[in-house]
Amino acid sequence: MEMDIVSKSEFAALMGVRPPTVSAWLKRGRLTAESLVGAGHRARINVPVAREQLRRYLDDSGGRATSTHAPGRAAPAGDQTLEDAIKTERRDTLRLNNARLREDAALRAGKFCLTADAVQSEGRIVGRLLNTFTNAFSNALVAEGGPPATLRILKQTWDEIRNRDAALFRDEASELEKLTKVEP
Repeated sequence: MEMDIVSKSEFAALMGVRPPTVSAWLKRGRLTAESLVGAGHRARINVPVAREQLRRYLDDSGGRATSTHAPGRAAPAGDQTLEDAIKTERRDTLRLNNARLREDAALRAGKFCLTADAVQSEGRIVGRLLNTFTNAFSNALVAEGGPPATLRILKQTWDEIRNRDAALFRDEASELEKLTKVEP
């Protein structure tokens, strides 16, 4: 019976995963307190109970051991062993992590930029242009001797239009993807 109770590290080795994966299974409820002997960091794993819990989870989730199963890939076959299902999960997780790392590398290499940064930069440029136009327009009217009431009405109308369009621009920007491809 003693061989059926092992440390988290030993159970990880039996399952072909790293010890943090076993901790993650416990945290996510894939393994419950029923599979533990003892408590805290010294808790040990009851191997038959833990294997059954993982097998049950894999059966309930259609063969996937986590929600990180790659979209568009077939779920592991029902007759697949627990160890094979865990290997499939690890492979899928590695693929997703590699995709994230490639995306981060492309971002650092300047192939992408954060959309929020691009939107903010464009907003500043448009704001400067509009301020320049507003000031030039006002100065031209003053130079022509236009009445002050006309200037005030024109400036007020211009500011209302500008604020309305700025709000529309913000709404459109909030719907953009997180990353934007930088065109050469």
